[in-house]
Amino acid sequence: MRSGEGFLLVFAVTDHSSFDEILKFHRQILRVKDRDEFPMLMVGNKADLDHQRSVSFIYYIYIYIYIYIYINKLTA
Repeated sequence: MRSGEGFLLVFAVTDHSSFDEILKFHRQILRVKDRDEFPMLMVGNKADLDHQRSVSFIYYIYIYIYIYIYINKLTA
């Protein structure tokens, strides 16, 4: 984690707990890097299993906006 230049945070849209871990990983990466922001990309896997989806697209967008606002507060 210390030597990473960017991170891909992947969650399964069929497993809500994997999505909840994204925020924990996000905070941990920022803490280890000792930075307020760092390149990260959040990706939902298993999108083809829409009938098993447990993470809604709206919830995904909500968390994305939350992270964006959180980072902007830290850098303001």
